[in-house]
Amino acid sequence: MRTLSHLRLRWCVAIMLVGLGVFSSLARAQAAANEYFDLIEDGLAVSRQQLPMMTAAAEQSGERFIAGGQVFVFSNEPEFISEATGRAGGLMCIKRLNNLEAGKNDVILFGLRDGLTATDRSLIKKWRQAGAYVVTFGAGLDKNADPAAQADFTSVKEPGLKITQDNKPAICPVDTVMNAVNLWAFTGELVAACTRRGKMPVLYQSYGMPGGRERGKKYQGKKFHDDMTIESVKPGLFGKAYLDAIGEYVGKIRANETKKIARSADEMKTSRKTQLPLILAMGHMFPATFLDPRSPQGIDAHATTDQAEPNLTGQPGRYVLFVGYQKAPEKLVESAGLKKFPLTYISVEKAKSPDIPGQLLYINPYWPIADSCVSVPGYDVPILPASGVIDAIIYWAIRAEECR
Repeated sequence: MRTLSHLRLRWCVAIMLVGLGVFSSLARAQAAANEYFDLIEDGLAVSRQQLPMMTAAAEQSGERFIAGGQVFVFSNEPEFISEATGRAGGLMCIKRLNNLEAGKNDVILFGLRDGLTATDRSLIKKWRQAGAYVVTFGAGLDKNADPAAQADFTSVKEPGLKITQDNKPAICPVDTVMNAVNLWAFTGELVAACTRRGKMPVLYQSYGMPGGRERGKKYQGKKFHDDMTIESVKPGLFGKAYLDAIGEYVGKIRANETKKIARSADEMKTSRKTQLPLILAMGHMFPATFLDPRSPQGIDAHATTDQAEPNLTGQPGRYVLFVGYQKAPEKLVESAGLKKFPLTYISVEKAKSPDIPGQLLYINPYWPIADSCVSVPGYDVPILPASGVIDAIIYWAIRAEECR
């Protein structure tokens, strides 16, 4: 009996060790994605701390905007400019500052990838002397240490998650993603500041929604609505609502999609042995954000539509990642089933085909079908888009896993 008890004990210990080993393996397999999510959540915490300053800067900007100023966007990161302009839930009147000239009462939203350079400071000085109000977004900005602009919003202390690719250091960027998050939180506060002065700026409805394009034509060229009145919105409400929504979506992805992210990364890594991964993307930030020179490269990235059906003849087993928008890429999903290549796709709607491990994976981004995620009482559409930042977060989590 003593021998039998010892055998049972040894078997129990062995089973526990195997279980712990499997758990440890799974934890290691998803560690990089979770580290990246940690940095995003740290960034959101920083944004929440800055919300009172953001509200104060929005007050100054709203006053100038209503007094006849224009809102411009400028950046050394192309994805910041493309995300800010022509965007669902964003200001219809915002423009890219092409000629570097700005005048009295103009507001300039300046996105920074690697901090302020001497050239940047010179530009800001010139704009301020012309009477413009400059708001900067970037990593590690410190108003006290570097008071170049009237308002500075730091995205994160560190620019991104440190990884290696082919034994070379790189990062999966967090700063550029959080710059976009802060851009939209600030936009919400700017809108609210305008309502407190009796004005409602015109904002886009997603062109993917019924009537979106027609609405865009109706309000083209208008800064403010003359056909509706929105009640005054208290400071901090819209910025907080946006940050809360992004935090909610990240939490759901972390809880429900991390295993798929790790699996997709493994498929990307396996495919890379013979051919470059193919990245097909929809959205204003893409594919520019994928080509950040600080980030892991070795990809073949292209802008696309939800009707994508790439010709993969002669490329069996090539990994494809579709970073989409509202509709599922049904043709691409069907093609993956017929030609047997691994496909991961991100879109609000899920395709009719079920997930097939090793071939077809659907990652739910959890942002709403309208894209914009903040409701304005009395306004006809929601404002402030989530798709760009959330889809970028998923992409960098996959790349972090691939390079773990």
